[in-house]
Amino acid sequence: MKIDNILSESKNLLINNKYNKALTLLELNKFKFCDSAELFFLIGNIHFHFEDFDKALINFKTSLSLLPSNPFTMNNIGMCYQRKGYQSLAYNFFQKAKNFNNEYPLFLYNLINNFPKIYKDENEVEKYSSLFENGINNLLTNLKKFLPHKLLLEEMIYAFTNFSLPYTGRNVLKNQKLYAQFYESITRSYFQDVKEYKILKNSNKKIKVGFFSNFFWNHTVNKEFLNFVIKTNKKKFDIFTFYFGTKKDHLTDLIKNNSKFYKSSNLQEMIIKIYEEKLDYLIFYDIGMTQESQILSSFRLAKTQCMLWGHPVSSCFKNIDYFISSELMEPADSNKHYNEKLLKLPNLGICYSNDLKDYKEISFNEKSLLVNQSLFKILPRQDKYFSLILKNLPDFKIHFINSTNIIETKKLKKRMKKVFIKDGIDLKRLVFLERTTEQGFLNYIKKAKIILDTFNWSGGLTSLFSLSMNKPVVTLPSSFMRGRHTYAMLKLLDLDCLIANDEQQYIDIATKLAVDKNFYEECCEKIKNNKFKLFDDMEVIKEFEKFLIKNRH
Repeated sequence: MKIDNILSESKNLLINNKYNKALTLLELNKFKFCDSAELFFLIGNIHFHFEDFDKALINFKTSLSLLPSNPFTMNNIGMCYQRKGYQSLAYNFFQKAKNFNNEYPLFLYNLINNFPKIYKDENEVEKYSSLFENGINNLLTNLKKFLPHKLLLEEMIYAFTNFSLPYTGRNVLKNQKLYAQFYESITRSYFQDVKEYKILKNSNKKIKVGFFSNFFWNHTVNKEFLNFVIKTNKKKFDIFTFYFGTKKDHLTDLIKNNSKFYKSSNLQEMIIKIYEEKLDYLIFYDIGMTQESQILSSFRLAKTQCMLWGHPVSSCFKNIDYFISSELMEPADSNKHYNEKLLKLPNLGICYSNDLKDYKEISFNEKSLLVNQSLFKILPRQDKYFSLILKNLPDFKIHFINSTNIIETKKLKKRMKKVFIKDGIDLKRLVFLERTTEQGFLNYIKKAKIILDTFNWSGGLTSLFSLSMNKPVVTLPSSFMRGRHTYAMLKLLDLDCLIANDEQQYIDIATKLAVDKNFYEECCEKIKNNKFKLFDDMEVIKEFEKFLIKNRH
C-alpha cells in the first residue's frame, strides 16, 4: 500500500469519526514510512483528539523535524503545550507559526487566547492582557479576508473561548466587546443556514422559558442555578432545558423530571430544536465556559435572551439582552460593567439548596488557614498578603489545594516561595493539599480554622460550603461582581467585620480571628444563627418570575 493511499484512507476514516481505525492504520505503517511528516502529523492529531497530549507532542515534533517549515505543526505543538500548562512554550510555538504565516488568523487567535493559568508576576499579567487587546483588534481589522473560508472559521470557532481573560483582574469590558464582535462575525458566517427567532404572539397561556447548559450534572454552575429550573412555578411557566453535555447523574435526572428536557451532541440539531420551540426566554447558565454557549449566543433564538452568572462577566454578545445578577454582589456603579441590561435579583440572586445548612459541629486545626479556591484565581499581588498574615501568626500554616494540572501547582509554589523566603517565612508553613473528592474537600474545610478568600475572583459555592460549616471567611471585595460573591454572603449574615476595605485590613481581620478567641467565637455563632438566610431563598424565584411576566410583551 502506498503512502498516498494510506494517508487518503486515514483521512476518510477521520471524517467519519473512526479515530481508532485510523490510528491503527497509521501506526502499522509509521516505521515503513518514517520519512512522512504528514503521517506523524495525523497520528498527533488523533492523540490530541483523545487528549493524550504527551503522545500527540511526540508525533508533532517528529513531523516538524521532517518538515521544519510547517506552521500548522508548530501551531499544534503550541496547542499541546497549552493544554499541558506550559503557556510560555505554547506562546513560542504559536508565535513561530504566526511568523511563518502571518495571513492565517488561527495562529494569532490561538496566541492571544493562550493566557497562563498561573502568572509568574504582575508584568506577565500585563503582557498577556496587552497581547489579547492588540491581537483581537488585528483580527477585526482583517476580518473580511478570511470570512469566506469555512474550514478556517470552524477551526477558530472551536479552538478556544476567552474564559481566562477576566481572570487577569482587570476591567475587561472593552476587550469583551471586541471579542464578541469578532466571534459573532465568524460564527454567523460559518452557520449561515441558522433560522433566527421572529417575533410571534405566543398563543400559549404559559410563558415558555428555556435553559441551556453543558453542565446539567453535579457541577458548581448547575448547583447554583438548579432551582431556577426546579422551583419556577410550572402552572405559569413552561420550562425547557437544552443539554449539550455528556455527563449524567442524579441532578441530570432531577432536571429531566422538572422540565421538557432535550439532549443532543449535534449543535446544528440543538439550534434547530431551540428555534422550533419559539421560546419567550432562552437563559444561559453561563456564556464563555464552552464554545457551544458562545455559538448559541451569536444568534437570536428566543424573543428575550439572558445569561446567569455561571461565568460572572458581561458576554457582550449583542443578542444577549439581560445579565441576571445579585443585588448584594453588584457595586453602586455596576451598570457600566455590562453590555447587557442588568437585572439584580434579591440578596445572592440564587436560590441555593445546601445539604450542609444544618451542619453544627465546629471542628478545626487550631493553627490552620485554608485558601479553598482554584489556584488560577490567585494573582501575584496576593502572595505578599498571605505571607504577611503568616508573619503575624508564627504558629500557623496556610493550606492550598493542588490544581488538576501538576504544572500549575509547581508554578504557584515557585512563585510563592520567592515571596515567603524574602519575608523570612519557613517554607514548611506553605502546604499544598492533594486533590480529593467532594467529601474530602469538605473535610479540608472542616479541619481549617479560618478561610481566606481570593481578591479578584472570590469564592461562590466554596464560600457557601465554608459558611454552611460555620467557618469564618475573610474577604476583600473587588470593583467587579466576580470579586464580590463572598462579600454578598457576609453582608446577608450581618458580618461586616469579616469584610476588608484594603489589604492591610484583610491581614488584620485574619490575624484577629486567629488570636482573639472571643471575636472568633462570636463570628462562628453569628454564622450558625444566620446562615439559613443563604439557602432556599424563594424571594429570588418570585422576583425572577415577576421579571419573566413583566418582560414577556
